[in-house]
Amino acid sequence: SMPVIINVTILNGMGATGYIVNKPIWQPYIGANGKMLEVSLSYSQVIWPWTGWLSVTLSVVNEGSGFNGEAAGQISLTISTPTGISTKESQLSTVQLPLRVSIIPPPPRHTRILWDQFHNLRYPPGYFPRDNLHMKTDPLDWNGDHIHTNFKDIYTHLRSLGYYIEVLGSPFTCFDATKYGTLLITDSEEE
Repeated sequence: SMPVIINVTILNGMGATGYIVNKPIWQPYIGANGKMLEVSLSYSQVIWPWTGWLSVTLSVVNEGSGFNGEAAGQISLTISTPTGISTKESQLSTVQLPLRVSIIPPPPRHTRILWDQFHNLRYPPGYFPRDNLHMKTDPLDWNGDHIHTNFKDIYTHLRSLGYYIEVLGSPFTCFDATKYGTLLITDSEEE
């Protein structure tokens, strides 16, 4: 299965500038099947102005491929914020982000859809009109083309029909096509 990527916005209420101390840590809850998840974290070391980001990539470990249930754990990170311009002192705040996900065995091939995100705009680099020019109340394409933003209605419809949608964020050479019944290339804008 394709990894699931979650983008987390970090808001620093202690000051305009902050720093993530050390690396964020994934702490699996042993009693809640947390070891079934492989978690990869990347993040902005500097939080400025007021915000930063944390990218969480989730996948199921090989031993969990037939598992059906929930897995849980938490991500811990510490933010350091200077208390003033002339002082070397800082405030520390530790954040614990609980995470709980449902895991299912791989569904049958004919119900698996792979959504090609690699060839779509992630975030538009400017002010561009939407593909649907009849949309007068929100004419700009703010969110990029993604199954959870502009194409959320099709995602909801396909899920209601019993399909499982995974997102491909890499080139076509990086996945096993035999695991999927359909590859959707929607509104591609890259080469």
